[in-house]
Amino acid sequence: MNTNPPKQSKPTGEQSPTEVQKLQAAIEQLTNSLARTQADFENYRKRQAQDQKNFLEFANSQLILELLPVIDNFNRAFQHIPENLKNDQWVSGTVAIEKQFMQILEKIGVQKIETLGKKADPKVHEIIGVAEKEKTEKDTIIDEVEAGYLLNGKVLRPAKVMVQK
Repeated sequence: MNTNPPKQSKPTGEQSPTEVQKLQAAIEQLTNSLARTQADFENYRKRQAQDQKNFLEFANSQLILELLPVIDNFNRAFQHIPENLKNDQWVSGTVAIEKQFMQILEKIGVQKIETLGKKADPKVHEIIGVAEKEKTEKDTIIDEVEAGYLLNGKVLRPAKVMVQK
């Protein structure tokens, strides 16, 4: 068995033109391959960042959807406070808690959808009925049954409204 390494040809000062062309082609191919790999990696990195952003938005939206009924219940409770209790400290404290809760949601991009007096927009309003109100144009929202919300400009929950007949 021969344990000697194979003899390698020693580079000479002169290479044949075909060898030079082959080497230049190999260098060009490797350079192009490296550029494609770098571009692929950059695209992968951008895709991962976008996927992470989308996941966080989805997770936030699911959590916020779970919290919206709490806001609805605060508003329902505020509508039924007896007149003689409206100035009590516990009522003022509860109103302050609801206001703080809404400020936190606003910081993360939640906005209440405007309704009363606006024209119904099927993109953000769910019309659940019609009614009549004097001096009101057709398809104008006259009552909000359930508040709607946007998250970063996208509908999180449409507002349920009544419109002018």
